[in-house]
Amino acid sequence: MNITLTKTLSKDSVPVVLLKEGQALQKHSFFKLLTKGDQGFLTAFQKKSPLKDGHNHLVFLPST
Repeated sequence: MNITLTKTLSKDSVPVVLLKEGQALQKHSFFKLLTKGDQGFLTAFQKKSPLKDGHNHLVFLPST
């Protein structure tokens, strides 16, 4: 498995977003590269399931 950091997403990419409690999802560098549908989905998910340090969430986006 290769893990690389990039500023663009290809159609076969699997974006991984790591956030800590109190960080704004919308300020993450990959957020603006996602489709509007995925952005809305993640924003709604974050409102329903607030981040707490020590907890992990694996979220599959609707566009995948």
